[in-house]
Formats: sequence, C-alpha cells, structure tokens
Amino acid sequence: MIAVACIEQIKTRSGIAYSRLLRQAGIGYGQFMRWKRRIAAGQRPLKPPGPKKIATFDFDELTGKIGQLRHGTKRTQGTGGLYTSYKSAVSRREFNEMVIAVRRNHQQARGAALNRVIWRRPDVVWAIDGTEYRAEFAAEKLHIQNLQDLCSVYKFTPLTTGYMPCGEEVAGHLNCQFTRYGPPLFIKRDNGGNLNHAAVNEVLEETMVIPINSPVNTAPYNGAVEHAQGEVKRHLRTWRHKAKTTGEFVLLTETTAHDLNHEPRRGLDGKTACRVYFGGNRIRYGKKKRRSVYDWIKGLAIDISQRAGHDEITCLAWRVAAKIWLEKNDLITILKPGKVSPYLSSNLCHE
Repeated sequence: MIAVACIEQIKTRSGIAYSRLLRQAGIGYGQFMRWKRRIAAGQRPLKPPGPKKIATFDFDELTGKIGQLRHGTKRTQGTGGLYTSYKSAVSRREFNEMVIAVRRNHQQARGAALNRVIWRRPDVVWAIDGTEYRAEFAAEKLHIQNLQDLCSVYKFTPLTTGYMPCGEEVAGHLNCQFTRYGPPLFIKRDNGGNLNHAAVNEVLEETMVIPINSPVNTAPYNGAVEHAQGEVKRHLRTWRHKAKTTGEFVLLTETTAHDLNHEPRRGLDGKTACRVYFGGNRIRYGKKKRRSVYDWIKGLAIDISQRAGHDEITCLAWRVAAKIWLEKNDLITILKPGKVSPYLSSNLCHE
C-alpha cells in the first residue's frame, strides 16, 4: 500500500516517530500496524467490504466471456446477466474492475488496428464537432463547437453557447472563420442536424468547401477532432475557477484554443500548431480549381455508386472518391496496420 511505504520511507530517512507521522497523515496507529502485518503476510492491507465469496471460478473463462461482450467507449452491454451467473464467486466491485480492464484492452487493440491518416498540408481539411461541458455556475450544460485544421491541429475560435446552437449560428460561425483564415478544401463533420443544416450547406456551397460526412455511429472516423475535444475539456477543468458567467466562459474557451495552439507537440516534431499552420505551406485553391476538384470527385462517386447498384451517390462512395483524389494528389498518407483486425471496418479504411 502506498501510504504504508511512504510513511516507512519518511521514518527511515528522518527518524520521526510513527505517532507524529500518523497524526499528520490522519491514520490511527492500530490501523497502520494492522496494515503492516497484512502486507508482511502477503495479504491485502484493506479487506473488501461485504460478505466473503465462498464459490470458486475460472478467472480465464470469465475474462473470455467478458471479452465476448459488446464494448463501447465507456459502457459494456450484457454485464448484468453475466454477473448474475458469477455473483456467488465474485463481488460486483471485482467484476466491474475486470470489465474495465478488458474494455481498456479491447479499445487499445482496436485503436492499434485502425488506419492512421497523415495530412500533408494545412487547409486541406478542417473538422468540426460539438461537445458539452458541465460548468459549476451553469444549471444546464454549455455547448462548444470546436473547429480544427487536421494537418497542423490548429484550433480556430470555438463557438460557445449556453444551449445547442442552431444551424444558422453554426453557418455564421463557419462563414466568419472562412473569411478570417480562408476556406479549406474539405471539411469533415458528423451527421448532427445543426452541422448539416441548409444554412451550413449554403455557406459551404458559396465558399466551395467540399463536405465529408462521417459514417453513422463511427466516431473514430473523425477521431482527430474527438481527441481535440478531450484536450479542450482538460484545459478548461484546470482553469474552471476563472469563469463565473457564460460570457467569461466564452472568453475562457477562446483562451484555451490560443494556449493549445502554442504548445510544442511531439507529433509536429516539437513545433507548435500555430507555427505549422502559418508556416507558408497552406493550400490555396481558387474557385475554378475547387470546381474541378468537386467535379472529379463527384464523377468518380457516381461511377462507384452505379457499380454497386445504386442510382444515387452514396456517402461511402463519396468518401472513397475523396480519399482517392487526396492520395492521387499527395495530400494524405494512409498508414495501414501490420495485421488485419476484425474491428477494422470498411468505413474506417475508406475502402
């Protein structure tokens, strides 16, 4: 146990009596000595609460059954029925720990099996996604729409509101960022109603930005911006005491984007996102070039859809056509895993 080891180490180095050290740590002398005896006997210093389980079970067999369940990001389906079969041999706490460990291994294996996409130049693709944040001063969750360049991971000014922003607000925010930085060639988005609103599509059409929608219920397809959501939330939690109103929180999210843009990143060879994005290698296509790119992708998507027996362009065909154009023009590099995984779907690998 860490507390026992720390106290023993301090006593050895300083010679301070147990009574004084334990009083400072808030631990009773009898309790401390009990922990020491248990550790010396090879037992757990803390015994789990509740009645002791008398039945035995095969650990590997239970682990295998847990592995066959359907694991999500934070939840695993079917644990209730499985635990009922083993509740006479294992406690709910121990069972949950096993589920968490198996789910973590499952996620690591799945992540290692996915294709990795390297974007070659800034402004080729941006990604937009929304997330919720629970602030101490607000009765309802606040909403943050993050917008990021995928090559440089540069974060643009987020759209932060005390409610779910409507399509017109998202469209206005995109238009503002396009005007300030110049529009990208593509933008990745999920299938949320406000991100696919007619007003948003109108802005994309006017600026000739080609949308690429993620497959349904496939968050890893837009994994870069999903990771960015976690970065933003961690930074906000660190400085949450700085915001007491929604207006102050809006400024805090903008400051967060600024701070993250100026942190050296290992994935950028120690450079900051700001330096990579404004480093002079940003892609700049005029409307004529953008139109030719759109027509090329659309023509290939039509051909792919018709070969698959569809009269209209499918979302999968559009994604495949966009991927082929990007590879053809050396704007992305796709690194495939060394082994084929059963968790790697055709939607994720674009093929």
